[in-house]
Amino acid sequence: MSFIAGLVWGLVIAGLTVAAEHYGPSYIAGLWLGVGFVAPIDVLLYPQGPGSTLANAIPGLLLSGAVFVLPVALVAGAIYLALRSERMRPPGIVILLLYVVGVALGVVPLIGTIVGGGLIAGAAAGQVWRRGGGHTTASVLVILLMVVAAVGLPYLLAGGTLPALTLPG
Repeated sequence: MSFIAGLVWGLVIAGLTVAAEHYGPSYIAGLWLGVGFVAPIDVLLYPQGPGSTLANAIPGLLLSGAVFVLPVALVAGAIYLALRSERMRPPGIVILLLYVVGVALGVVPLIGTIVGGGLIAGAAAGQVWRRGGGHTTASVLVILLMVVAAVGLPYLLAGGTLPALTLPG
């Protein structure tokens, strides 16, 4: 479930990125380090033993973004550049297909959410650039896709049955 939570927050960030027209290298670098701060915070709040130090958390700080941010950003950047290219003038159905394929890839183990998140973020950024606006439309669409990815995909993966709800106490 934490993998789906990561996908959800990634899609939230993608939606905010499109809404703010702030998709660029400085944003990616900030997101890279922001994701990496999980390691030092984890060491401070939940040390695994006496050997858990902030110095031991530095590789996690630097490499978490390389695993969880950079691949998605590279896929999103490639899609955005393709949509922005003057050689390629995709109709709206192509952008819609990028969104649908991005969500569908969420069920593929390991690489699916990376490529899917990149497709969705790149399609949203390309859609906004192509239309010369439409930030609200793209943001709402990305948020709806995020809900589908967070609720619909786990439902399908569970065989179409809802998990049992257990109340505390």
